[in-house]
Amino acid sequence: MNPEKLQEIQELIEGCKRNDSKSQRAVFFAFSESLYATCLRYVGDEDAAKDVLQESFISIFKYIKTYDDSKGSFLNWLRKICIHQSLKYIKSRYTIVDFYEQNPVDVVNTEPGPEEMLVIQELFDQIIKLPEPYRTVFNLYEIEGYSHNEIAELLQIKTGSSRSILSRAKKILLNYYTQFQLKST
Repeated sequence: MNPEKLQEIQELIEGCKRNDSKSQRAVFFAFSESLYATCLRYVGDEDAAKDVLQESFISIFKYIKTYDDSKGSFLNWLRKICIHQSLKYIKSRYTIVDFYEQNPVDVVNTEPGPEEMLVIQELFDQIIKLPEPYRTVFNLYEIEGYSHNEIAELLQIKTGSSRSILSRAKKILLNYYTQFQLKST
């Protein structure tokens, strides 16, 4: 990012810390599209994603004084808030452990080969259609880069459950991908 843009963002952050409504509006319009995509990836429903995004911005403006640019970029800080709001929404609607135990899926315990690697951009629609908890664990691990230990702590599940859920999510996505390839040929 160029220095002028960084300076502009820093000025908006400072304005938000002073509760300046123009700065808050500018931050909202600058980042809402990207953050909405993050929320949608987790909750899988457009209306729910809008609600989560709204709750996220309430938290963002409430806690913006705690933002420390030495600990990471502003966009990453914003995304973390959206992820936590999305998880809060998901937890209010689903019990991940109950779903996992009641909806077993037969899985061959193998990783897809290089020729089967999924391109997330092409499969975005399929990712948001994944049932809970598959979508959540997949997003946290594959897209956000959380470890299985961190996911287990966030979702209050066992580390092995996180691994198993991810494996199942990949299997479902691989099936979608295979069906897509068959339709394409």
